[in-house]
Amino acid sequence: DVCKIVKEQLINLDQNKVVLDHVANWKDIRKSGLRLQPLQDHLMAKPLEVNLTMYYLISMYKPPTVIPESSTTNCFKGSPSSHSPVLWTQVKSLDAAYARLSSWKTVLATGGCSEFSTSSRLMFYQALLRSFTGLIETIHGLELALN
Repeated sequence: DVCKIVKEQLINLDQNKVVLDHVANWKDIRKSGLRLQPLQDHLMAKPLEVNLTMYYLISMYKPPTVIPESSTTNCFKGSPSSHSPVLWTQVKSLDAAYARLSSWKTVLATGGCSEFSTSSRLMFYQALLRSFTGLIETIHGLELALN
């Protein structure tokens, strides 16, 4: 039910307002003196490789014909996958892409997201995003587990 509500809210968003809010918020960050340095950490996945990996995984993921009721509870409890660049490298063949998808299902299951590897594309995508940041649910709400 929550996913349906969020989906409806996203569909009804005014794209121009989103862009204006985005620009205004970044201007506020710059006023505060906070400066974001370009990524220079060799232990972090590179943005292009993350985007390509997400594209291939979502494109290749085939949800089951019957999608079970899913819960976001206790997902994701592993280390942030952003610190595992090997999970976010470009694949060179279709076989390698399917092997990467299989690896990701194992990573998600090991990290507590097993129900997401047999859910809808949207839920699978959500699990990938949570794993990237180490976003976890606790009794106090969502917490980031960034190292």
